Amino acid sequence: MTEHSAPPEHIVEAVLAVWGQSGREHLIPVTGHSMLPLLREGDQVLVAHGASEIRRGDVVVFRLADGTLAAHRVLRLRRDQAGLTLLTKGDNVAHLDPAVRGEQIIGRVLGIRREGRSMALDTMLWRSVGRLMAVSTLAWLKLYQPGLNLKHSLLGPHPHPVTTLLRRGVRVLTSTFFKYVQLLFGRWR
Repeated sequence: MTEHSAPPEHIVEAVLAVWGQSGREHLIPVTGHSMLPLLREGDQVLVAHGASEIRRGDVVVFRLADGTLAAHRVLRLRRDQAGLTLLTKGDNVAHLDPAVRGEQIIGRVLGIRREGRSMALDTMLWRSVGRLMAVSTLAWLKLYQPGLNLKHSLLGPHPHPVTTLLRRGVRVLTSTFFKYVQLLFGRWR
């Protein structure tokens, strides 16, 4: 029996440094489900290294505190004297990521390769859809916390079937919306 393990961190760092210096775009494999339905396990994302052209709604690849890489949507970004800071979240998860600093960013996702086909995300249409997703996610999060506080005051802090049903409904609605957007506007080649 063989075990699959991630390469040592110093090797990953060296590869990312060479990629970043090359000025070229690179394919990075996707694992996990945090960006469903846009990204699936087994997809590859085409990444333009660097943080210069990142905007709200873009999907970016960045390094987490444990050294692993994540590809999540930018909900908000701030550039100041301390540098670039991003607020990010996976489309298929309920929680926000910790703040992402500029030095953690690998680059912006330009496209997806799936089963021999590819789809560009670096188009005006997809950037507009991404921005809409970011803005609507921020709006939902503004409503979520007061709703959670109300639920705690009325029903207590423990899980309740009504809130579980509502949470699942929002996830299904978001996922369905994004699937239809992909079907209508996704140009797989």
